[in-house]
Amino acid sequence: MTPSSGAVAAFNQGVRLQQQGQLRDAALAFRQASKLTPQFFEAHQALAQLCYQGGQFDQAVQAYEAALALRPDATDCQTGLAQILRRAQPLGYQATLDTRLRRLFDSPAVKHQDLALVAAATLRQKHDAVITPAPEDPRACKALLEDRLLIQLLCKTVLVDRELELLLTAVRRGALLSDTGAQRLPKGLLLALAWQTTNNAGAWFQDADEQAQIQTQVARLADGLEKRRKGDAVLEAELLLIAAYQPLDRLACFERLRQLRPEGWSRDAQPFFAQALDGHAAEQEAAAAIQPYAPTSAASDQVSRRVREMYEESPYPRWLHLDQLPAMELGTFLAQRLTGFKDAAQFNGAAKMLVAGCGTGRQVVTLARCHRKLEITAFDLSRRSLGYAQLMAARYGVENCRFYQGNILDLPGDGGETSQAGETGETGNRRRYDVVVCTGVLHHLADPLAGWAALVSSLRPGGLMQIALYSKQARRHITQARQRVTQLGLQDDPNGIRAFRRRILLQQETQALNDLAAQADFADLNGCRDLIFHRQESCYRLPEIAAALAELGLTFLGFDFSEPDLPLAFKAAFPASDSQRDLGNWEKFEADNPDSFLAMYNFWCRKD
Repeated sequence: MTPSSGAVAAFNQGVRLQQQGQLRDAALAFRQASKLTPQFFEAHQALAQLCYQGGQFDQAVQAYEAALALRPDATDCQTGLAQILRRAQPLGYQATLDTRLRRLFDSPAVKHQDLALVAAATLRQKHDAVITPAPEDPRACKALLEDRLLIQLLCKTVLVDRELELLLTAVRRGALLSDTGAQRLPKGLLLALAWQTTNNAGAWFQDADEQAQIQTQVARLADGLEKRRKGDAVLEAELLLIAAYQPLDRLACFERLRQLRPEGWSRDAQPFFAQALDGHAAEQEAAAAIQPYAPTSAASDQVSRRVREMYEESPYPRWLHLDQLPAMELGTFLAQRLTGFKDAAQFNGAAKMLVAGCGTGRQVVTLARCHRKLEITAFDLSRRSLGYAQLMAARYGVENCRFYQGNILDLPGDGGETSQAGETGETGNRRRYDVVVCTGVLHHLADPLAGWAALVSSLRPGGLMQIALYSKQARRHITQARQRVTQLGLQDDPNGIRAFRRRILLQQETQALNDLAAQADFADLNGCRDLIFHRQESCYRLPEIAAALAELGLTFLGFDFSEPDLPLAFKAAFPASDSQRDLGNWEKFEADNPDSFLAMYNFWCRKD
């Protein structure tokens, strides 16, 4: 239906008011446009986005629902609704929320991990009577184990829920140690548990009896593998039960398993076996093709080697999905994220960006998809992580990024040259980038300031830099957990990580440590290793960051927040228009709100 002339006029007025920063009046105009023509999709969408930015989440949900009723496949609205629902803390079971979540899990445009907490809460409230205490007999919780939302949650996310993990660990144990084995579980659940173990890298606890039985199962499987046929339903069930305990690429008979092609498995299981049997080999092949960014030197110290070894063993994060963000120029994006940023025009167009310490590529692929004109060069210590990054970039169809293996400490200083393609221009002189991004990396160096200085030397004068560092205040409980791990004598290997996770899940530690179970990284073996068992990390206070910025000739531009809560709370405490660029104000704010930067100090600065 074509919007009425009055609706179009109201919508256009809303656009003008929004551009002028009059957001409240803009929202009123969009609301008026949607009332005049209820089928006006763009009006509902614009209203939803403004309500979200203003912290009016209930109104934003209503507007997104109205937009999706008109265009169910509108990806911007799907991702916007998911960003709101991820924050939901329902007080009781809501069938409407259950339905919304199942629809969003069906959308490939949504970052499903964002929905993990609210989906788990919805399942607990729906099936509360069967969750505590956790039963080993699946018949005691049949409705839960066959719930479509649970299956979606296990297949598409890393489960982040204490009660559900304890229940599913018990059910899995009961199946493994029973006479009927895999046949004891609903097939949909068995496949979902195998996916979950792939997603969380085998984080769930296994006792001695389970480990012994898995070894027996694997040995029996390997002995008779040549006699088995692809399409054998019993073989498929046995493999899925083993895969519910450990990724199949860790089995000694893995290469022989790969000879059983995925086409031979049941239709539902084919995607799992394709990933489990061929995904690892594809990562290895992609990793082997990665070229070096710069020549290795003595600067690659022992700490760097230990950190590289850790990420070769435990690539992090093994992300599964990305939000489908709207395409826009980088400068325009920064103008939306940073109050008072007036240099947008300089960073629109074909800007050159360096991402140092890109890991498994989630940030790089996100940037490349959103900002198509960027030319992104990315490097990391871990070749295995880079292999994953390369595959995911191909999966999402991005072509404006290149991956290399390298170390920040190997970057040449000002005026240096290098022969490697990743770091040179056409003349062989060292390339200067318009933007340098290094988030969650410097605090893992032996000398973070030296690494930061090397990055500054790669940035052109007037260029922008994004840095993210751990907050000493926000990570105080993580520091306590690291100290507790040392006291317990636990090693940073799968058994040590599982043992500590088990103590937290069973609430055997202090309340502050037990609360770590709510953090997403805690639920993943590789993530938990990065969170608590990392081999090297430093934490900072804001005055230390201010001093480093001054020493390096950088001007602080502001923090980068993906959610509106903190900026709104800060503005209420410090209403002056330029207060967000004052680190002294942020120091005062953090003192009153010590968990504000649990996700790191993530900020932008400019090279003077």
